Amino acid sequence: MPANLRDAAKTSAMPDFLKWILKADFLKWILKDGQVSAKALHYVPLPPSIIDEAAAQVAKLQ
Repeated sequence: MPANLRDAAKTSAMPDFLKWILKADFLKWILKDGQVSAKALHYVPLPPSIIDEAAAQVAKLQ
């Protein structure tokens, strides 16, 4: 197993369940903290109704 998660993400050695967890955590970040960065990165922030629906779907992943 690679020494850390960043190295693991670059290899196929990372277990599928860990990849799934990292993807879910990234989606959670996008829907919450990432929205703060959206405008600075020239993205349109998501409307609250979309965030709520997407967060409900992400919650089903875990």
